[in-house]
Amino acid sequence: MLGYLYGDKGDIPVAVGSIIIVVCLVPATLILLSLGTEAQPVAKHGQGTAAAQAAPQDIDVGGKILNALKQPVVWLPFCGFVLMIFDVETPKVFDDSLALLGDASAGVALFTAGIILAGYKIIVNVTVMSLVFVKNVVQPGLVCAGMLWLGYGDPLLGEAVVTSALPPVTLVVMLAVQYRVAIPETASALMFSTLGSLLTMSAFIWLLL
Repeated sequence: MLGYLYGDKGDIPVAVGSIIIVVCLVPATLILLSLGTEAQPVAKHGQGTAAAQAAPQDIDVGGKILNALKQPVVWLPFCGFVLMIFDVETPKVFDDSLALLGDASAGVALFTAGIILAGYKIIVNVTVMSLVFVKNVVQPGLVCAGMLWLGYGDPLLGEAVVTSALPPVTLVVMLAVQYRVAIPETASALMFSTLGSLLTMSAFIWLLL
């Protein structure tokens, strides 16, 4: 999208946004999700009341953080970020392999999103619509207001706003499925946000160009 609007310079905000997501947001999200998965209390034999249930076990915070950092979705992008920072040259066969994976990532993400949406019932409620409104309207609107307040103009203003107006990544739903947290709401928000972005992104592009 940005490549058609701003040429090769449109790759810069996408790269910066991807680095922020995979290096900062994804590890923090995994850690919080891991900390939120507590063991359910188990009732003692012969005691059916809530007061008689066993107390929940203490959470191993250090273990949860270490387990989250061990996941490939965290350490692989971080390794790539470190290699990029230090300008490490990699073999051509390695670069070609990564390029092949990168070219297929968008199609695989769409296919994964379709499979997830097909497996769960789409719901419409206040939570879902609030998530869609925040992602499609509030987030790019705040970015636009902040960039204008700081005195930035085109092309940086348009690149930042359009990037923030893009639909949410499929990883959000994948994490919801993995940790069994708000799966119908997340899947529904992904679908409505993706469909709604056709209008909201068009509106922001029309305002900025």
